[in-house]
Amino acid sequence: MGEQIQPERLSLVRLARFHDISKFDCVTKDDEDRDLNDFLKDDALKYQDLGFAVTYVCIYEEQMIGYITMCNDSVRLTTGEKKQHFDGIEIPEVPAIKIARLAVHKDFQRRGIGRYLILRALMMARDAKANIGVRVMTVEAKQHSVGYYKDKLGFKLLEHENYEKKEHPYLWIDIFVPEFLEK
Repeated sequence: MGEQIQPERLSLVRLARFHDISKFDCVTKDDEDRDLNDFLKDDALKYQDLGFAVTYVCIYEEQMIGYITMCNDSVRLTTGEKKQHFDGIEIPEVPAIKIARLAVHKDFQRRGIGRYLILRALMMARDAKANIGVRVMTVEAKQHSVGYYKDKLGFKLLEHENYEKKEHPYLWIDIFVPEFLEK
């Protein structure tokens, strides 16, 4: 594991055709994350062009070392979750921004890049709430990442029955909670 990279040495920019994505590789073992490489190389720009999602790339010393793709979402919460977090307001679905994909180049993993990408996404979500309705950020996490989202960033598992049978656990965080950026 290399040393942590300070956030001020990173930049996050919207993916464009001129970015060299050909060398990006996040796969470390067992092809577990091959789909994340494939999405970036085959689909990310198409999704952007069609208005389905937007991908931002993380640049460090002129190299693309990670990316995050976001789109709109909405989630159904249990009555208990609504009462606990939203004063029991009866709304069928809560407006959300979803982390649709997130990957860090294999040579830069465990150096703070994933955390940087998530915190920047949370800041963008907070900025967006000034112009559109958005209350939570969601992610369908791969099994090996669930603990990170819950323990390190404060995401919670969605308890609603619509999400219990999904292949990847569905997690959420309330973007109105001011402490989320300090975790």
